[in-house]
Amino acid sequence: PDATVNTFDFPDITLEQLRLTVFDPAARVAEMQAVYLKETEKNAAAAVPPPPPADSTVKAYSLARQRTASSEGFQLLGPEAFSDSTGIAFADRQNPGPGRAAFAAGKQDRSLSIPLAPGRYQMLALSGDHLFPGPGCTLRFAGKSLRLSQTGPGDFAWDTALFSIAADRLEITLEGPWLLNTLLIAAVNDRQDFDAAVNRLMLEGTAESKAKKYILQEPPTHREPPTPGEVDLRCGYIPYVPSLQQRIYRQTTPTAAQQQAALRLKAAPGSSRAGTLALYALEDLEQVQLTLQGEFPGTVQLLHVRQHPQKVGRKGSRLQWAVVPEVLEPRQYSDVRQGESLQFVILAEVPAAARAGRYQATLSLSAAGKPARTIPLELEVYPFTLPEPFAYSCFGMYYGTFVSRLFDLPEPMLRATLQDMRRHNMSTVVLYDSRVQPMGEEYLARVNAVLDAEGFPRHPLPYACGGSITADRAAELSAIVKRQQWRELLFYPVDEPFAGGQERLGRAIKLYNELKTAPGVRTYSTVTQNDINAIGNGLDVRCYTVNHDTFQPDRILAECAALPEKEFWWYSNGAREYPDAVRFKAGFFHYRTGARGQFYWAYLNPRGDMFNDFDEGNSDHVTVFIQDGKIISTLQWESIREGIDDYRYLRLLEELCQKYADQAEAAAAGRKLLAEIRTKLPNGLADYQERFGNVLDIHEQSWWEPEEFDLQRQRLAEAIMRFKQP
Repeated sequence: PDATVNTFDFPDITLEQLRLTVFDPAARVAEMQAVYLKETEKNAAAAVPPPPPADSTVKAYSLARQRTASSEGFQLLGPEAFSDSTGIAFADRQNPGPGRAAFAAGKQDRSLSIPLAPGRYQMLALSGDHLFPGPGCTLRFAGKSLRLSQTGPGDFAWDTALFSIAADRLEITLEGPWLLNTLLIAAVNDRQDFDAAVNRLMLEGTAESKAKKYILQEPPTHREPPTPGEVDLRCGYIPYVPSLQQRIYRQTTPTAAQQQAALRLKAAPGSSRAGTLALYALEDLEQVQLTLQGEFPGTVQLLHVRQHPQKVGRKGSRLQWAVVPEVLEPRQYSDVRQGESLQFVILAEVPAAARAGRYQATLSLSAAGKPARTIPLELEVYPFTLPEPFAYSCFGMYYGTFVSRLFDLPEPMLRATLQDMRRHNMSTVVLYDSRVQPMGEEYLARVNAVLDAEGFPRHPLPYACGGSITADRAAELSAIVKRQQWRELLFYPVDEPFAGGQERLGRAIKLYNELKTAPGVRTYSTVTQNDINAIGNGLDVRCYTVNHDTFQPDRILAECAALPEKEFWWYSNGAREYPDAVRFKAGFFHYRTGARGQFYWAYLNPRGDMFNDFDEGNSDHVTVFIQDGKIISTLQWESIREGIDDYRYLRLLEELCQKYADQAEAAAAGRKLLAEIRTKLPNGLADYQERFGNVLDIHEQSWWEPEEFDLQRQRLAEAIMRFKQP
């Protein structure tokens, strides 16, 4: 953004009006904010907190002119810290809290100098503006570069790095345009203190979050120290190939079985396939890079797995947290500390025209000052294509709340979002009213045209129409889409009738049964069995929450089959960072339910800062992140895609067994495998209650071990290849 922030400070004055005159006709004022202090300047100065102790192992710096409550616990880096402070604006938003409220910003490159003894260090940098979009910040120092993403209002991007200096000062160049709030710096040997300071900055970013006293919940993982070989010692790390479903934490160590010689992927043409590679650092490593050498069909993304503090478990308002792997960043390099693991996800997109066969390329791992190391990357392309998942089911992702309306996004971001959803097997979306265009034929024409252009099938659109909808209006809109042969609207006036007590449920009963008096109108809601029992025939598409022991797929299917136009769908939280549990629900579990559709909450619904799970009462629900205007995937988003691909393999084998029943041997083997897999799947949430102790453990605990997924997919592929297809 081409913007400059200027702050004007006045002495104690009394006024009724404040005027700002801009003499440059080419300039535009984006914001004018007047802050009236409750105290006089003299009294305010007396209440300012003292600076932190000079001998603290972690040097915490706030870019601010003067000490205020916004810089509590931080040393100041003011204009005097810059070799040239012209064009630098300092601002204090007074919110959300120390480390974030105050910042400096500039449009031109500027050099920042900090006294620091020679040695090896670790650093955190943070950038963002509580009120307005921020340009991010690129820091160049000690021969390396650290990029902090552009941010939306209230978002704060941050990252960490290792570095060494030989002089007695750290010189940092901030590349314009830039905005910087905070730096944390500590010696590498003070790892625990540094991590504690980073976690405090995340968990105690506001007064409310600081008062909550979050509880660290260390996740279970393999921790037995590995035995390095000669090459490992020379390179400074041990590479290993875990299951894609295993969560690789910083403290995870490789097993002997995972120290494989190659990474092997198998995929059908026209699909994506992810694999993972990790390294365990035997010493501090800087600028770890992963590159691809050789020819490979399609595109291959080499993604670094970012770990950050997150609420764990069922999220919501829970206080348990951990540092977890989640974000898949297309960054150039990462730093990793001794005794910690760094994970990569290799995402291959195989073209539909790719020829069946085996392909091989080479992954090259390198770190600063260390010899490069190569690992074979093998891809087997199957001689069959998968059916589109929408031939059998509807798959959708809620974009966010009604406030963040999908079709009000700027056109480039709308297109990018829909393309990303299609790449991840989504076939429909939830439709909200627009803030800029009335609901009617013109708006529906635009929605359908954009969905058509991005390859969405003509699946129904749940329309969150709100409680003011009438049967006549629903009939009018239904007539429009029928006449134009557009996607059917499923009228959705009440979300989760169970969530608001008897009043909400009573309103849902009235609305849904009134809507069904209009001919041709079908309805949708997210429900429990109690809602179904109360609303009755007024609800057509019954999207069950996967949260209660009454989620009994066989019974629900039978009930829907006995009633005209009734469909069984289900929905879940897609934002939880549990790759195995998420993949299982999306694929094998969905297959077992027999449901017509599945939906996920939510694509992008942060509660405050997108990069901080602790700054609001409830957790963020985000399946992707936005960095520098680009959509960044996550482990859970790729797990949903992989799970739906599992479903595609299952349905293809099922289809072949019916279509080529005359190929007796192949059909018998296929039916036997499908029956065997079915016996390995839970019948409903009561099975989770019995195995794990709580029906809600479906969202955290995988029914299968991490390695079982690819084993079963391989068996499905082999059964498919038994059939002789034209």
